Amino acid sequence: YMPYLKGKGRANTRLWDGAIRLKFELRRHIARTKKVNGEELPVWEPILCLNDRSCSIGGIELTIQGSGRITWAANKLAKLLQNPLRDYVVSVIVAALKNNSGWLVDTLNQNLRPYWDLVMRTANLELDKLPKLSRHHVTKADDDLVEDEVELVWRERVPL
Repeated sequence: YMPYLKGKGRANTRLWDGAIRLKFELRRHIARTKKVNGEELPVWEPILCLNDRSCSIGGIELTIQGSGRITWAANKLAKLLQNPLRDYVVSVIVAALKNNSGWLVDTLNQNLRPYWDLVMRTANLELDKLPKLSRHHVTKADDDLVEDEVELVWRERVPL
């Protein structure tokens, strides 16, 4: 119950005008190489990649249930902090998308691999005309990604 701050309180949350957008692209990459007349030639293969991901929320409303002055104060505070709360929720969702989108695309590629020929013919696409895969495109999960790990980069020399 909220006034005692024991972690068992209840709240109602309402979000509106929200959207999660994942922009997929079909590109080509070098799957392997093969020897032809003693020369190593690349073997290109289509690959689905995630080019962009975004999240937006138009508004958020948080109402804490209960009675008493502290509940009233918490509701007033939640009302005042609607925009920062919305921005925080968006940042958490975007972080979850970044941490898990590689797994999604990797799974899709594994399942689509046997059907690329059919997909390409049905969509009337040519492998040679697909754009090449770039480093910033997400195609697989990062094995060394740790959710609570933060990478620090110093842009200027400072004493420690």
